[in-house]
Amino acid sequence: MAELKVKITLSQSSNPVAVVAPQKFNKYGWVTPQFDDGSPGANIARFNIFNTMTYTDGCGNNIHYRGDLALNGAFSVGLDGYDPTYITPEGLRDMIDAGWSPTNHTNTHGGAPVRYDDINDLEVRMLNATGYKFNDVIIPGADNGFASASKAYGYRAIVSQNGATFDGLAGTHKVLLPALTTDEFFCFVRDFDDSWWIGEQPIDYYKSQHAMFATGERNFHIFGTHAYLSEPEEQAGYRTIMANVQSVLGDTVLVCPVREIYEYRQMRKMPMTQSLSGNVLTVTINVDNLPDRTRWRDISLNVSGGTVASVAVEGFKSSSFNSATGLVNAFLEKNNWNEVVIPTDPEIPENTEGLMIPFGHWIIA
Repeated sequence: MAELKVKITLSQSSNPVAVVAPQKFNKYGWVTPQFDDGSPGANIARFNIFNTMTYTDGCGNNIHYRGDLALNGAFSVGLDGYDPTYITPEGLRDMIDAGWSPTNHTNTHGGAPVRYDDINDLEVRMLNATGYKFNDVIIPGADNGFASASKAYGYRAIVSQNGATFDGLAGTHKVLLPALTTDEFFCFVRDFDDSWWIGEQPIDYYKSQHAMFATGERNFHIFGTHAYLSEPEEQAGYRTIMANVQSVLGDTVLVCPVREIYEYRQMRKMPMTQSLSGNVLTVTINVDNLPDRTRWRDISLNVSGGTVASVAVEGFKSSSFNSATGLVNAFLEKNNWNEVVIPTDPEIPENTEGLMIPFGHWIIA
């Protein structure tokens, strides 16, 4: 039996109990910025904007804003369309290690008629190039068939700005219901815009959406863009909306990949038991049925009936706690499924027929 354990030492207690938090870190909701088609704007946001923006784990530890990077394998090697700014395998591994989430945007950007194969082909290329496995799809354009193919493939979610692409599956745009079901599969509706100059949409619209968190009309917001954020004015506009997230929503939300949200729900569903020995409350989580593809295996617990003095973990990598609120977090992340040596300077073959194009030389479609 595969088990993870959280051992909570209490300085004083009376019938202590640990209850799993509905949302990671006890947050009310979350925001996910997404960059499509491998946009270098993701790195601009990461290093020039998000580097000064953080939320906490509820225990005083700061976490930088992070998001999704949608990747597709459409390419035209050696032609004028090749874009050398496309993020390389080395760059992708760096983003993964920093907590960003590459997502499957299909190998041909929707060109392949067999949707399942289009998803699988990019999965294989990504795994070979970086050791990383996807767990969700961002549907290209308004293409049908990818929602059902993603679910059949074993992924846990799809994202699109067009709910008509969900193959009849129910989509959610503003509120993620807390009730847990078995084998959850989410169809998330996002907003999307490429105009980020101050004075233009979507800045005013996005501000109005963030105001909905306070009224309960929203508890998440996903928004995508192709923007490179290469112009100072464009960066300023994007920074404005992220600063609005920071000022309006503050520490009530995570700013993180979509994957981190639904994988936490997977962890919530794992069988848990707890026992008290002296002043140590031990929470044991059975993860036999947790899919190997799961990246974030964290759990947040609310402890009542005692004051948390210290926390030790088995199987998890680390932990944090807040004695004042009783929040305990245990952390475990798997972000490499295939240890590989990534070539630093892959060559582009002249004749691409029947050959695999090096991952770092894909272009934006």
